[in-house]
Amino acid sequence: MKHKTKVIVSKKASNFLNKLLQSSISLMNVTLNSKSSSITSDKSGKVLILANGPSINTSLQNPETLNAIMKTDSLCVNYFYKSDYFIKIKPSYYIIAAPEMWEINVGDDYKKNRDDMFASLSKNVDWEMTFFVPFEAKKTLFWQNILSKNPNIKIEFYNIVAIEGFIKMSQRLFRRKKGMPRSHNIVGYALMILIWKGYKEIGLLGVEHSWTKSLMVTDDNETFLTQPHFYSKSVKHIKMNKGVSGQDKRKLHEILNKFYLTFKAYHVINDFAIKNGVSVYTLTKDSFIDAYEKKDENEFLF
Repeated sequence: MKHKTKVIVSKKASNFLNKLLQSSISLMNVTLNSKSSSITSDKSGKVLILANGPSINTSLQNPETLNAIMKTDSLCVNYFYKSDYFIKIKPSYYIIAAPEMWEINVGDDYKKNRDDMFASLSKNVDWEMTFFVPFEAKKTLFWQNILSKNPNIKIEFYNIVAIEGFIKMSQRLFRRKKGMPRSHNIVGYALMILIWKGYKEIGLLGVEHSWTKSLMVTDDNETFLTQPHFYSKSVKHIKMNKGVSGQDKRKLHEILNKFYLTFKAYHVINDFAIKNGVSVYTLTKDSFIDAYEKKDENEFLF
């Protein structure tokens, strides 16, 4: 009995010290790296996050559902612009988060994809749209010069600094827009921004997050992941390398840890949402996200 009590006390002490260390690091990072955000809380009602999972095709190809989506505020992520639906929906917001979108020294594939994206947005957006990007991207001008040619696009910067540790401290910093829960998926960042904007109901479409189904390790111990996107005609097996140059091989446990951080962050975000009177719903059928209430898209939209 005494041994069991000692183990419990030891775990509590270890957890406290871990939270203390995380909080200290978070506060230091916020002090050194966070900037004053201009994102305003000027909205209410419903908003959709339109991610790029293949399931969203079912929604977009239904005329009634598409019409309802077009009448609802929405936010698109990453390369959603590649779809013809982008012009039809005319999303209120667009967000990027990965450093290869703005870093100078990146692989040729990254350069081509992002150059196409910025050029397409600058040319085709004929409605008012806010483009959200981390403060880190402010140091490079090439993408800003491209988007600035279109007066319909407003650029807003956000703090992507990872905040973790004691809950009360973390939520206080979240409210001040000083950073985000530690996550490795753009949907988490999008959720936080829409909570800051003041929306009271957020629906998630195209967020299967069922990556564990498609992981594979070759005979050469290289890890691949199948990441189908709704706008792609073919499915590719992507080598899971790391860094903006994409040269360093990522180990399986590193990949699984990214998944862990993503799903854990969703629970942190849900707690923050509830504290702010916001309801988040997963509208994607068979989604692996377990943090938010699952709801039929028609129930949310109509």
